Amino acid sequence: MTINQSIRPRCNIGPAEIERRRRSAIVISVLAALVAAALFALHVPAPARLAIFPFATAAAVTWLQVVHRFCVAFAALGIQNFNNLGEEERIDPAMRAVDRRRLAQLLLEGSAIGAAVTLLFIVLP
Repeated sequence: MTINQSIRPRCNIGPAEIERRRRSAIVISVLAALVAAALFALHVPAPARLAIFPFATAAAVTWLQVVHRFCVAFAALGIQNFNNLGEEERIDPAMRAVDRRRLAQLLLEGSAIGAAVTLLFIVLP
């Protein structure tokens, strides 16, 4: 059996957009770590540690965008950008439907990662 390399998930962003998301992912990850450290240092009870979930999820989704070279916001808007920043172009309706499925997949994956991180944070002493 041969794997057809031409069938792969579509990318909707180029190098400049990927770099922009990489910078955002770093900032969001640092922010999530700072929030987690503050909650831990203040000895916040375990149920209140759920506050880390949106930060962990945002960091995960942003890193997934970098890894998959795919912007969830662009997918929702039906655009792509492989050129300079700000040079987005519309995509056809069939491609938009594919992108929206991919958008849902990345949001679910990011939410699952955020939930796992949150669960680990809650069980810490």
